[in-house]
Order: sequence, then structure tokens, then C-alpha cells
Amino acid sequence: MDDGTADDKSIYVSGAYWDENASMHLEDSDFKVSHALKLLAENNIRPQSIIDCGCGAGRVSFRFAEAFDVQTTGLDVSSQAVEAAKSLHTNDRLCYRVGAIAAEPDGAVDLGLMFDVFEHVDDYLGFLRAAKQKARYWLFNVPLDMSVMHVWDGTYMQRRQSVGHLHYFSEDSARATLVDAGYTIINDALAGYHDLTIAAAQGWKQKLRHMPGKWLYRVAPSTSVRLFGNASLMVLCGPDDG
Repeated sequence: MDDGTADDKSIYVSGAYWDENASMHLEDSDFKVSHALKLLAENNIRPQSIIDCGCGAGRVSFRFAEAFDVQTTGLDVSSQAVEAAKSLHTNDRLCYRVGAIAAEPDGAVDLGLMFDVFEHVDDYLGFLRAAKQKARYWLFNVPLDMSVMHVWDGTYMQRRQSVGHLHYFSEDSARATLVDAGYTIINDALAGYHDLTIAAAQGWKQKLRHMPGKWLYRVAPSTSVRLFGNASLMVLCGPDDG
């Protein structure tokens, strides 16, 4: 996780975050990558170099290096995450290092990845603005924690406690945030993870709770996400000159 700083009080720098999230979110990395690769293909973008900001345990970085066979860097402020990535996911075109995206040179890479990152950052708009010039294209995955159901039952606050989300987004506010930070949106797509949520749910009552959202998503994705959540928004952003 890259929070854009090197503050030694950060739960990401100290390793406390990963102590509480021992799986390092590997369980949903392939799901995110499959949606990301589809969005890139639909927009005819084949990057020549990649940086993965907030790479965590490196599964996303690894899958992108494998898919495009180009130089790929996994970047994270957590040395614990970087060491895990080096031990778990290696590739001849892939390297990992500890660092913050703001310290990277402008225009150094073709494609920047930021999957489930800026919702963890105090000054998320400042963080996004600082990252913008570091890559020609940016691909974001933004968890959509803000839904009618999540507000009604307080689930969004559980995300604050369990995975450190400081900000909560809907489909519309995620887009607006990126525009406010100066990004030019090329395309976006919802990624519903109802099957992952249902598989992880404890007991039949919890599994049943998520079924209406899954059924509605098949016919009205945006309505389903607004009501029930269980999705993220993939957003592809490009240079201002198109």
C-alpha cells in the first residue's frame, strides 16, 4: 500500500496494516486484473512500461508484467509488503522497491496502476495530483463502499476498521474525484464481485443477504451497486492531449 508519504507513524510503513490483513488481499487480485486487462484491450492500450503504485504483495504487478512482457515496477511504502512481493511473485521484467509515487520522475512510465489505494490516504486529492504526471496513462480500481445498504447497516464503517478505508466512494463520486484531481477519463467499467463476497460470507444467512444485489447486477449494474454495493469501478485515464 502506497500512502504517498514516508511517515514512520503510518500503519503501512510500520507494517501494522499487513499484520491485520495477513492475506495481503491476494484473494481478489486476479479478479481485478482480469477486469483491468479487458478495459485496456477495449481501448487499444498496450503499455510499454508499468508502475504499480501500492503494489502490496505483488500479485497485480506480476500479472501485468506477465501479460505485457514489459518492464514493470511494483512500488510500495511498506518494506514488509515489498519483501513479501519479492518472495511470492517474480518475473524477469519485474522489480519491486520501497518508495512513494510522489518521488518518482515525471513521465517515467507509460501506464500507472493504482488499485484500491487512494481511499487509504488522508489527503487523497493531493496524493492523486502528485501522481498524475508520473505516467502517461493511469488505471484505477476504486472500491465502491458507499451504497444504500452499506450506509443503512454501517458496513462502510467496518471497512474503515478492517482495511483502513478513510474515504468512501460511489460510482459518481469516484469519477468526480479523479476529474477534480485533474485526470482525463477515457473510459470506465464496473466490476461486480458478488461471487467473491458470497463465497467469503459466513453462514447461509450472510450468503443470502448478498443474493438480491447479485441478481439485480445482471440486469441493472449501476442500480444494483447504488443499492447494494459489492463492486469497484475501474477507471482508465489518459493524457490531457488525448
